[in-house]
Amino acid sequence: MNQRKPARRAVLGSFLLAPLLSITGTSPAAAEVNTAPPGVVPALQQWTGGTGSLTLTSSSRIVVPPGAPAALRALATQVAAEAAELTSLRLTAATGTPRAGDISLRIDASADFGSAKTELRPEAYRLTVTRGSVEIVGGGRKGAYYGTRTLLQSLLGSANRDSIPVGTAVDYPNYAVRGFMLDVGRRYFTPEFIKSYLHWMGWLKLNTFQLHLQRQRDPSSGR
Repeated sequence: MNQRKPARRAVLGSFLLAPLLSITGTSPAAAEVNTAPPGVVPALQQWTGGTGSLTLTSSSRIVVPPGAPAALRALATQVAAEAAELTSLRLTAATGTPRAGDISLRIDASADFGSAKTELRPEAYRLTVTRGSVEIVGGGRKGAYYGTRTLLQSLLGSANRDSIPVGTAVDYPNYAVRGFMLDVGRRYFTPEFIKSYLHWMGWLKLNTFQLHLQRQRDPSSGR
């Protein structure tokens, strides 16, 4: 899901121009509590707002803990590449201890994910933003991935595409199957187009993709 092709840009662009254009993107005043959650899709399950915002810079890193699984390290690299595509930020992926201004990315199956169903906890995540750093804790690899979608969408909702409101989000799906079907039996879609849709589905935190195929008629069998 980390393909960065022109077709993917077109699909992402058509999606982003709809809900995200309605976000003001203004930074709250120093004493103003961020009562409204970040305007992400789908909407967050829980949001506890703080005051102010955190502005990321190109010196910010996406840090995974030592011994993190390869999938989590790959996700950090993917997010850095996506941030470079969608914003002016040039983040780097790293392993170790987060510093001020960094984004911490880790997995903790025992973390508090609010009212998430037990079977869906691996897809839950907690996003904590302070004035000094960001922490994304996923219940599993999928939860960590969905948390990074919220991070990127939040950046896109800010005025300069580089800041995130201070606060804590706890998010999780309500249903195990969240899908989309594409009918390729009646119309041809290129492999690149299908890959772009897979990325778009991940952006929307969907997890099931169905291709509708049409069986070719066999003239010799009469069927």
